[in-house]
Amino acid sequence: MKVGIIGSGGWGSALAVAIKRAGHDCVLWSHSGTLGAEARKQCNIDEITNTPITTNFSDLTDADVWLMVTPSEFYYETMQKSRPFWNNQPIIICAKGIGPRGGLKSAGLSEIFGSDVNVGMFSGPQYAAEVSDGKLTGSTVAGDDNIIRIGREIFREFVLEETDDIIGTQLGGAGANVAAVLMGYLTENGAAENERALRITQIWDEIRAIGRAIGARDETFAGLSGLGELILKSNSKTSRNYASGRDVAAGRAIIGTVEGVVATKGFLELAKKAGVSCPNIEYLDEKIRGL
Repeated sequence: MKVGIIGSGGWGSALAVAIKRAGHDCVLWSHSGTLGAEARKQCNIDEITNTPITTNFSDLTDADVWLMVTPSEFYYETMQKSRPFWNNQPIIICAKGIGPRGGLKSAGLSEIFGSDVNVGMFSGPQYAAEVSDGKLTGSTVAGDDNIIRIGREIFREFVLEETDDIIGTQLGGAGANVAAVLMGYLTENGAAENERALRITQIWDEIRAIGRAIGARDETFAGLSGLGELILKSNSKTSRNYASGRDVAAGRAIIGTVEGVVATKGFLELAKKAGVSCPNIEYLDEKIRGL
């Protein structure tokens, strides 16, 4: 199977390494035509060296499936640019996060590619460096039977949890990023363990309530793309979202796209539309806007 991966950062490159080890061909699309700095830092360079990298979406036209791995900041622009070269392949979204206006990536993709596009989601507790090194990793693949079939083929290195709940799979990963920012903020401000346990439980309840209000299944938040993500991100010193929360508390500027920061505003928008109370998300948004 030929896999077109749109995004050559650390995560896109790690996926290329894992998918090649599973016996498939990959083509990496890169805006710059080179591996990103995070990819060079996190990935097994020996294994990624022979992967074709292109700036032309036309090189992905004959791929059997596309993986969308671009950050939220560039996601919609990249989709629009790739649309003329799409050949009705299934598209699996592998980038976590939601837009600042609460836009789900699956909905945005359907708007651009059409309602008949076969959309899936791949998420879970996944650090790129560990995936690149072949460390045991569990993940959720969400979609219809065709997406599940493809996921089993190309994600052979992963312990897979399967579901058709695309909305819940998206919100779990995005919500865990938001929770990680809050945990980093509280840690930097000297919050004790009891308070941290209280606040992470409360903000996770808010994320779940928003999800239920817009069609997600609650059990999805107890799986790898939900609770698994939350466990990984909320206390990990290597989490960019956690580190960014500490930056917010210290008054340091946030550089680049941090998915948890973007998603904080997105969850607020979803909560307003759904009429869901979310005081912890509001609190975090207030602190981020105070920078």
